[in-house]
Amino acid sequence: MKKYLCLRARNSRDAKLAINIHQGKVIRSNPDADPAFRNMLEALTNKGLKPEIDDCRLFCFLVEDPKNTDFYQFNEVELEISDDWFEAEKSKVRHLVGAAYCEATAKLADEIPMKDQKRKINYQVPKEMI
Repeated sequence: MKKYLCLRARNSRDAKLAINIHQGKVIRSNPDADPAFRNMLEALTNKGLKPEIDDCRLFCFLVEDPKNTDFYQFNEVELEISDDWFEAEKSKVRHLVGAAYCEATAKLADEIPMKDQKRKINYQVPKEMI
């Protein structure tokens, strides 16, 4: 099952290791190269999504693993989005261009609940699998 995960970590290595520990495989480590994802993430930022909390930056990935998105309720996971949902929503606005496309994809942020941006992450370095 493919999904977008945005999680808090001190560095991208730790973020990828945390995904690996939970049987995930990073398919793309720069989903913001997708204009729709970038517009949605920017809209979330405008709504209050912090680039850093408790010395942990936000790292976003397209991930494939056997778990559904409900599995990722960890404090470090800022948001999880089903790739199926995201692709279906993008297909509804593919015909738009320019500012209309930017606005339509930014509105996807309205469908995504945000966690408390004042919470503590209580960061722990992920233990590598042996």
